[in-house]
Amino acid sequence: MPRHVASLLIALLTLPSLVWAVTSEQVNTTSTQTLTNKTLTGPTVTDPSITGTVAGGASYTGPTLTNPTFSGAISGSASWDNPGAVGAGTPSTGKFTTLTATTGLIVGATPTVTSGTGSPEGVVTAPVGSLYLRTDGGAGTTVYIKETGAGNTGWTAVTVGGSASWSTPGTIGSTTPNTGAFTTLSATGQITSTLSTGTAPFVISSTTKSTNLNADLLDGGDWASPIAIGTTTPAAGSFTTLSATTSVAVGTPKIYSGTGSPEGVQTATVSSLYFRTDGSTGTTLYTKESGTGNAGWAVVAPSVINWAVPGIIGSTTPNSGIFTTLSAATYQYQIQAPTYGASVAIDASLGQYAVITATNNTAFTIQNPTSPSTGQILMIQVKNTSGGSLGAITWDTLYKMASFTKPSNGTRRTVTFLYDGTNWVEVNCSPEVPN
Repeated sequence: MPRHVASLLIALLTLPSLVWAVTSEQVNTTSTQTLTNKTLTGPTVTDPSITGTVAGGASYTGPTLTNPTFSGAISGSASWDNPGAVGAGTPSTGKFTTLTATTGLIVGATPTVTSGTGSPEGVVTAPVGSLYLRTDGGAGTTVYIKETGAGNTGWTAVTVGGSASWSTPGTIGSTTPNTGAFTTLSATGQITSTLSTGTAPFVISSTTKSTNLNADLLDGGDWASPIAIGTTTPAAGSFTTLSATTSVAVGTPKIYSGTGSPEGVQTATVSSLYFRTDGSTGTTLYTKESGTGNAGWAVVAPSVINWAVPGIIGSTTPNSGIFTTLSAATYQYQIQAPTYGASVAIDASLGQYAVITATNNTAFTIQNPTSPSTGQILMIQVKNTSGGSLGAITWDTLYKMASFTKPSNGTRRTVTFLYDGTNWVEVNCSPEVPN
């Protein structure tokens, strides 16, 4: 409805003492006329121009106004350029091409939407939940939300994810923790897992060593109280000092230490060792020589043996030795008895005296001795117990000797040889002597 029509209607309704009526008085549409206490019933008014203020108790009954123009006030002091409250009595929906507010828009009961330049903090007063659009803002400083207070403080810039940005995030998952996938997760502070025992807090696919990773437990043990080391797949280990409170196992035998003799005290397997920490000369090292219990220990006393006063040398396993002077009250040759047959084998390492007892007259060959040592003396005796004349005797290729006369029945003859590193050279041959 045009403004002049609305003004007329309102003015007419506020004039109770004015009654318009159709009389013989003409309403000239081309000139200005003043209507006072007139009653108009069902008039047709074309292109009226009504000015002034309609007041009083006038009534307006059903006229048809075509294209009216109203000037002046509507219902007192309001006009379309300066209206009163719109929709204040019964708010309803409305459509606008552009809706402009010089201060702010109220959304619902209290939050407001305002705009301006600069930060609203300490400047714009608004209730919690209000928005502020900063027209000169940039990335992360264009939208602000009022989070606390009723004054002009408590504004926070809003970016992706609330008040945080991807480069400077706030607390992630603090209220309702959940899962997340990251290419690289880096933390400058402590990473804490409150997962209860029974589920691993980390699931790792890589077997690459983590440099500088310091763990308190390894498979449930620590360095102060470790679990068994190398029990599944024993491997080599390098230690500056290896300490054991009971013993160190070397295969089956073990190595022990302690005070006093182990005999009747320390149970061990044969060949185990015991170091006596309070021992002295000849009583510091023991070896378990027999039994499976705590008996059978024997003291090992290498410190009581010296070269000036040696013990028995080579009594169990004879071996070679080089001496400047070898002196002995008695000297005993080791005697060996090679097996008699068509070919007689002699091992030079088994003794210096080999006795071949010929029991028949079959020809036989004396082979080159095996395991010789340069400078070794070897005596070979041929003993005839055949009851008659011996068969032919052949000496092998390394024997360098004069002709040998076979001993007759019941006698023997001995040839002494020296091994020069290549051949067995005859030193002498004994005469025939009785058996």
